[in-house]
Amino acid sequence: MTTIVYPLCAGIAFLALLYRIRKAVAVPNLANIGLCGIFFFIVLGWGLVTPWLWHPIAETVGISSLGGLLAQISVIAIIACNTVVLLHYGYDRKEAWRRVTPRLALVTAVVITMVVLFNATYTDDRAAFAVSRAISSPAYLAVYISAFAVGQYDVRRLARRAIRAAPTMWVRRAFRVIIAATLLQLIYILGRVADILAPLLFGISGAAWEPITVAALGVGSILYTVGWFLPDVGPLLSEAWVQLRRRSFERELAGLHATLVTAVPQVARELSEREAGDGTAFRITRYLVENRDAQRSLTAWMNPAATAAATRIVDAERLSPEKRAAAIEAAQLRAAIAAKANGFPAGPLDPDSRIAEPDGRAEEILFQLRVARVFSTPLVGKATQAMINDAGSRRQ
Repeated sequence: MTTIVYPLCAGIAFLALLYRIRKAVAVPNLANIGLCGIFFFIVLGWGLVTPWLWHPIAETVGISSLGGLLAQISVIAIIACNTVVLLHYGYDRKEAWRRVTPRLALVTAVVITMVVLFNATYTDDRAAFAVSRAISSPAYLAVYISAFAVGQYDVRRLARRAIRAAPTMWVRRAFRVIIAATLLQLIYILGRVADILAPLLFGISGAAWEPITVAALGVGSILYTVGWFLPDVGPLLSEAWVQLRRRSFERELAGLHATLVTAVPQVARELSEREAGDGTAFRITRYLVENRDAQRSLTAWMNPAATAAATRIVDAERLSPEKRAAAIEAAQLRAAIAAKANGFPAGPLDPDSRIAEPDGRAEEILFQLRVARVFSTPLVGKATQAMINDAGSRRQ
C-alpha cells in the first residue's frame, strides 16, 4: 500500500504543481497561489510518509514519527488552501480575504495544538502513525481528525456555493469533483474515529482497517488534484471530443441550422463550389456563425418577460447550468420563430437575450448541440407555450 498509493498521489500532484507554478508566476492572483499551495502540500504530505523518505528523515532528526506529524499538518494545510481558492471564486477579493483570515488563524491554532500534543506524548512510532497515535495520544488524533472533518465540511459548503459563481462549465465541473472528494473523505474520517475508539472500547488497534482508511484518503487526494486541474485541461478535452465526434456533431448542427435559416433565410450566405467542399470543419463553423446570426435576428420577436415565463418552467426541472441555458435558448428560438411566422411585428433587437456565453469554439459547438438536442423536447415545448401565452396576454 505505502509503496504504491503514496508515490502515486505525490507524483500526480507534483506534475500539477509544476504546471500551476508557471501560471502563478504569470498571473499571481489568490486562486493561483492557493492552487500551488494545494498541490505542494499534497506532494509534501504523501512524500513524507513514503518509506524511502520517512526513514531517512527519522534517522537524520532522531524522531521516527516526525514524518507522520508533518504529513498530517500538510493535510490540514491542504484544506486551508482549498478554502482560500474557493473563497476567491465565491466572493470579491476584499470579502474573500476577510473570510480567509479567521480560518487561517484557526488552522494555525490547530497546528500548534498538534505539535504540543505530539511532543507531550512522543513515542517511537515507526509504522502506522495514526494507529499508534490513537493508542499513545488519542487527544492528538482527536484534534487532528476534528479539524480535518470541519475543514472538509467547510470545503464542501464553499464548493457548492462557488458553483453558482463559476465562470465556465469546466470550473463548475471542478467544484463538483471537489465535492465528491469531500464525500469520499468521510471514509477516512470514520476510519480515524474508529482508530481512537477501538483501543478505548475494545482494546484493539485500527490496523485491520488501515488500508481502507489510507486508500480513501489517497483517492480523495487524487480527486482534489484532478478537480483543480480540470479548468486547465477541460477545454483540451472538449476540443478532443469535438474532433473525435465531428461528423455526427455536424449532422446534429445541420438540423438546427436548417430550422433557423428557414425562419430567417437572410443569414445564410451562398457558398462557392470551393467553399461547399471545404469539409466538416468549415461546415461546422458555418453552422455556428449562421445559427448565432439567426438567433440575433430573431431577438426582434423575443420578449424578456416571456423569457422569464420559460425560465420558470425550465428551472422547475433542476437541470445543470449548461442544460438549463440550452433549454431556455431553445424555447426563445421556437417562440420567436412562431411569432414571426404568425405575422407579429418585429421589435428592437435584444443584445442581452443570450443565456449562455460559451468560452471557445469547442464549448460553443457543445452548447449549440445541447440546443439542437432539446429543441423538440416536451420540456422546451412547454416552455415555448408559456412564452407564447405570456406574450399573447401582454398584447391584449
